Amino acid sequence: MADAAGTLETLGLELGRALKPLTELLGPEIFVRLGVDLPNSVTGDGNLNARLNSARTKAGELDTKINDLAAVIDGNNPANIIASGIALIAKIAELITALHDVGTALNTAANALPPADRGPIQQFAATMAVRSLEFMSIGYLDEKLPNLTDTLTVLGLADKEHVMPPELEVSDVPRVIVPRRFYVDRIPKLLSNPA
Repeated sequence: MADAAGTLETLGLELGRALKPLTELLGPEIFVRLGVDLPNSVTGDGNLNARLNSARTKAGELDTKINDLAAVIDGNNPANIIASGIALIAKIAELITALHDVGTALNTAANALPPADRGPIQQFAATMAVRSLEFMSIGYLDEKLPNLTDTLTVLGLADKEHVMPPELEVSDVPRVIVPRRFYVDRIPKLLSNPA
């Protein structure tokens, strides 16, 4: 019998696996990885840290749903696959909502900053959920399909940190943090004007 998992369930399973590491990454240090260096007055904000903890908890709840869906896919029962797929997608939606709430809390915490510092942080806060999804997706793709992410990077459709091969001996490696990004908006330009 053919695999009864549909496209939606398969995408949900892979997205859940990509987002699962947020359990360990969600904390004040996540902002540096996303390309924003926050002042201590913002990273120490109680509401922001509570929202980060809430999002971390939601990310931790993905593991059970991922395992449930993987198990029912192996059982090849379409009704159970659909039910488990819906449960996982709902949990991913809750996590995305929690990431949006982190952005809202970051926006509020940045209100106390001078206008020159506040603007870029609040602009980032508005895209917190999307930037987190980009970061995790590029990392997951790089783990599973490194040639694809290298190609996307060369084409300017993605950014990712450069990892020096262990066999390459370099004494002075720049420590610039390149946040993982995926630029969907650049695809039409690439297709219409590849030069």
